[in-house]
Amino acid sequence: TWVAMAVIDAPFSFTAASGLRLVLLGEDPCHIGRLWDKMYEASVFFGRRGAAITAMAGIDIALHDLMGKALRVPVHVLLGGQRKSRLRAYASTLFMDTPELTEQEGRRLVEKGYTAVKFGWGSFGTESRAKDRLQIAAARRGIGDGSMLMVDAACAYPDARSALAVAELLAPHDVAWFEEPLSADDVTGYKWLKDRSPVPIAAGEREAGRHGYEALYGALDIVQIDVARSGITESSYIAKRAEDAGLRVVNHCYKSPVSHAACLHWLSTRASAFVFEDCCEENPIRNALTVEQIQAGADGFIAVPSVVGLGVTLNERVVRELLVAESR
Repeated sequence: TWVAMAVIDAPFSFTAASGLRLVLLGEDPCHIGRLWDKMYEASVFFGRRGAAITAMAGIDIALHDLMGKALRVPVHVLLGGQRKSRLRAYASTLFMDTPELTEQEGRRLVEKGYTAVKFGWGSFGTESRAKDRLQIAAARRGIGDGSMLMVDAACAYPDARSALAVAELLAPHDVAWFEEPLSADDVTGYKWLKDRSPVPIAAGEREAGRHGYEALYGALDIVQIDVARSGITESSYIAKRAEDAGLRVVNHCYKSPVSHAACLHWLSTRASAFVFEDCCEENPIRNALTVEQIQAGADGFIAVPSVVGLGVTLNERVVRELLVAESR
């Protein structure tokens, strides 16, 4: 929040180093593509990647919402039209402290209606290969043989050979993808691993903007795109590049219902879309920030909002209660 505020509220220094507020004041909010380029060029000396792109992404999402409301259409119409009105959701959760608790968590999520579950973080990849083997077996038992299972390693492995050994451990459990086994900077390692892994390799959530993805199209099977980090404009470009390279795209989304809605509109327009990350964590930002609830139903599918704009309304009372800073 504080870093994004600095990017937005910074005073003008010169044409390649200006806060985004001064760049946007007086502009037509419907000129989304031009405004993205204008923000990028005005922040190039401190931006181009990372926090500056993420600040631009938040503005880009808001501009799409405004334009959708101005034209009285959902955001997915602005992106060329949805291909799916609902998406299969996967529950995104953590490995529990013990295999027994992991199995219980998997069973709980399937009972809620999910037909796909991703386990990640926790102790997986940080203790022993034997513990990892027990955890993945427990996860599969918990969700059953008919459900899709994914594993998120949270960049736990120091090198590609270590990650390959774990991928071979995952393969008998029919894992749909092995997520972020390596550091986001180890592109060479990802290329080596992708060519040898018996399980599809997924990554990309730590990138912000199109340039960070350029080296990844030959290094992954599945490209994860976080609309809250890259914006709708850039995410659409990144997805097209990935799909043209024969890859599938999925969303990364573990935050607010606003980013969930933005991801839903965007992913519903993608030809390769097959599953949607649905955060199951109980917290006020996830569950109360908007009036509308963006969550999978009892059938394990999540509906794409069909009303104008993003289809969500901020709960102003909750915004005030959770407010830590405000850009002015």
